[in-house]
Amino acid sequence: MFDCKLILASSSVIRSQLLRNAGVKFEMISPSVDEDKIRRECAQIALTPEKTAEKIALEKAKSVAKKTSGEGVPILGIDQILVHQGKVLSKAPNLAELRKKLIRLRGEVHNLISAAAIIGYGTEPIFIVDSARLEMRNFSDDFLEEYLVKCGDQAIKSVGGYQLETEGIQLFEKIEGDYFTILGLPLLSLLKQLRGSS
Repeated sequence: MFDCKLILASSSVIRSQLLRNAGVKFEMISPSVDEDKIRRECAQIALTPEKTAEKIALEKAKSVAKKTSGEGVPILGIDQILVHQGKVLSKAPNLAELRKKLIRLRGEVHNLISAAAIIGYGTEPIFIVDSARLEMRNFSDDFLEEYLVKCGDQAIKSVGGYQLETEGIQLFEKIEGDYFTILGLPLLSLLKQLRGSS
């Protein structure tokens, strides 16, 4: 469907699946960036969560650009940030920390911000940002333990500790926003951009 090809600066299975299902031709190369370090630097200069997500997405794309042969293929970097009560929450490194995080989020509203940065179309990067609002239900401790047992280490692969496309949907009372953005890719706006360049 799309004549243009791009490089996806990510190792995310769900992001690659979304692009593949949409008919986008791409290859995957994992970026090498210290996301936590970039977040700390952005916090020091009081960047908004949106600008922080843009910055991390751009750095991912740039890190992959250094690994390629420089053939001018556009490179797509992506990042997702979770914001709760004005604070950015990072990925939980293990299930114990994820348990604490989900206890903090239950019965509460948080926002997911997904940003894409594309380099290689011209001299300036192209940024695409979208956000979604999610309200977790006030689930019981027993439900949480059952969820963590079922999902295991798969749960810590996402910034929120849930995979909406599977049993993670059971954590929620209400969701407002684009489904693809919640999965970690502002897909509709990205496809519009790709169509414009193909």
